[in-house]
Amino acid sequence: MWYGALFDKPWRAEQHWTEAEARRAKANSPRMFAISLVCEAIIATALVHVLGRIPHSPVITVMIVMGSAIGLVMPTMVMNHGYAQRSLKLVLIDAGHWLAVFFAMAAVFVALGV
Repeated sequence: MWYGALFDKPWRAEQHWTEAEARRAKANSPRMFAISLVCEAIIATALVHVLGRIPHSPVITVMIVMGSAIGLVMPTMVMNHGYAQRSLKLVLIDAGHWLAVFFAMAAVFVALGV
């Protein structure tokens, strides 16, 4: 949804994709969606492993998950985008995606009592 309905056009524009490249990416999107789900399951598993090692409350769960996003994922992403000479707009779109993903994970963990 993030790279589709919400930010499809601005994200593609910042990537400087041609229409042919956009069509090719769209054709590959089911495969990328599956890969993303697997990778996000790995991330969630790692976070659950960390959370399982310390006593915590729902507030601590949210702090650890969002702290991981802000303290680990975001700086890594910003450095990669910087070396690739990507625009600030693209960095912000991608950063927003990861914040949303980690917030969703935190919400699920809290709802499940993890």
